[in-house]
Amino acid sequence: MPLNANMNQSVTCPFCKLQHTFSSNLIDEFVCPKCHVGLRPNIDYNTIAPTAYQPMPDDGSRVNFGSKITFKNEIYTVVGKVRYQLDNTIITKWVLVNNTGLLYYLFEFINGYALVFKNLNPIEKKLLSNIKPSKKLNISPYNSEFQVKAIYRNFNTLISGEIALETIDFETFEAVELTNADNEFAFIQSSFDKIPTLYSGNFIEFKDLVITNPAKQNTELSTINCATCAKPISNYLKGKAFSLVCSNCQSHFVFDKQRNLKLKNQFKKPADLDIPIGSKGEIEGKIYTVVGTLLKCEEGTSYRWKEYYLRGEDGKIVTLSEFNGHYNLIEEIDYFDEIKTFNSSINYEGSTYHIFNKYKVDLLLAQGEFSYQIVNDSVSKVSEFIAPPYILIYESDKNEARYYHGRCILPKQVEKAFELAVIPEQIGTGATQTMFLGLNYSLFTKICFGFFILLFVIQYYFALTNTSNRVYQEAFAQSNMNDSTKVLVSNTFQITDAPTALQFDLVSNVNNDWFGVTIELINHTTGDRFEVDKTIEFYSGVDEGESWSEGSKSESVFMSQVPAGTYHINLYPEWGSIVKENNSFEIWVYKDVAMWSNFWVTILVGIILIIIHYLRFRIFESKRWMESNFDSPYVTKLEE
Repeated sequence: MPLNANMNQSVTCPFCKLQHTFSSNLIDEFVCPKCHVGLRPNIDYNTIAPTAYQPMPDDGSRVNFGSKITFKNEIYTVVGKVRYQLDNTIITKWVLVNNTGLLYYLFEFINGYALVFKNLNPIEKKLLSNIKPSKKLNISPYNSEFQVKAIYRNFNTLISGEIALETIDFETFEAVELTNADNEFAFIQSSFDKIPTLYSGNFIEFKDLVITNPAKQNTELSTINCATCAKPISNYLKGKAFSLVCSNCQSHFVFDKQRNLKLKNQFKKPADLDIPIGSKGEIEGKIYTVVGTLLKCEEGTSYRWKEYYLRGEDGKIVTLSEFNGHYNLIEEIDYFDEIKTFNSSINYEGSTYHIFNKYKVDLLLAQGEFSYQIVNDSVSKVSEFIAPPYILIYESDKNEARYYHGRCILPKQVEKAFELAVIPEQIGTGATQTMFLGLNYSLFTKICFGFFILLFVIQYYFALTNTSNRVYQEAFAQSNMNDSTKVLVSNTFQITDAPTALQFDLVSNVNNDWFGVTIELINHTTGDRFEVDKTIEFYSGVDEGESWSEGSKSESVFMSQVPAGTYHINLYPEWGSIVKENNSFEIWVYKDVAMWSNFWVTILVGIILIIIHYLRFRIFESKRWMESNFDSPYVTKLEE
């Protein structure tokens, strides 16, 4: 970390007379934002011809010179800006000064920020000699390993405001971008004859920064005239655009050092767009603008898909991919552990992702603008892992290793978001498509069995406690029954809860005989009648010296949904034996009982649903994995 570096020395621009006071004695030069000339913090330098620099283009950044940035109770002032035009993208490095004059740097990418300082720990050149994407490096003083995300070659550096010359390299240099699992970030600048410079810190979210006096957002659409046909090309990304493809003549341009269009190649025909460039749409509560589209194919096959490059209102870029009418919304993630070529599955945020596809990518057509070089010298290799509705993508070439995470977007969402009259017809089952009215089979089964256990506990509890809900009990004998009506009439009793289930327990003294009864429950007020029947049989004896018995002297029968009220029971009993004095029975009535029949019906229905869902799941997954070169993990275990 640099030492305390406050200073108050001033310089005056000889052209516009702008007076500037340096914010730190670690600053070497001030580049006038109006005249683009460099002034040194030495009074003698005001009297000689100043250094002229190339003007800085407007890139629509929300950071601004003079802004105060508060992050974790530390206050920084934005005093300078360095813009690296790399071979594949553009990175901005803002120069920050804290209240003691120490220098920090805010790296700004198209999709995020990193707050860093110049690390004084030396980096040996031999450490970078065999560097390649995904390689792991140990960087002092960090305990965790860093992973190489990208290797760039810088061919143009633009500066404005205050700069420290020792951290600026105007010559061509190599840059290495690194990340790790702790959300830490490192950036190495390595020139031929200089000791590599290391910047290290952490990725941060823009929402976590408190900025006073931010840059005003220029929402007006600008254009750049095509260098081939002179037709205007919409410039939504402004100074952050790296590649542009004219929709009129299909010329693909990149910017040279003077920010002039340089022809890279020319596509043979215009891209066929379902969503036109410039379309605005709302997806999951966020507004996006289509700024570019790509038509890609899997090398050596006829598989083709479209990728729409979407810019959010916050400036972040996401990709909407479409293949055979199936959509995924995909965004880059900063870090994922290295994926080996033999990985059959990986874990990410608690979910297991299975390998679905591996291929090399060819770019066929393009239109619009992009923040990176869309045509590389090496063909990108892609590995796709799925955990529907999510997808994890690993894309690599000789210079970069990037990770993307996406999720399935329904065609109706896309159709509604961009107000499309026609969308591509869905063909087959998508890699991340979810089954209609279907949960993950394993999760569904666990939920069902959890519900079964809970239902059993509740049922068993009510079965144990139903004796406290007895509303009626009485004993009867056949000798008490009127011979003409063949009916026994109970005393009246009250049912106060409504509606409720009633349980009738019957006990008879039958022996080697049977007893049957019709139970008629009658509501005194409404006259409503509820009727059930039950038979009791019990037989026993001795056969070849062995005692045996069959049946039971007690049985239960249920009535459901019985309203509250005053009731009595008419009983119509029958016995197999005609000896009246020996025939008797008792009846108990309980309310609020748990009906085991309902429990078993529920279990049966649940098991049937599990079987149906399993069959649907297997059929659906079989169709999904027909599009893959790998075996379904739900059918055959993948080889390690």
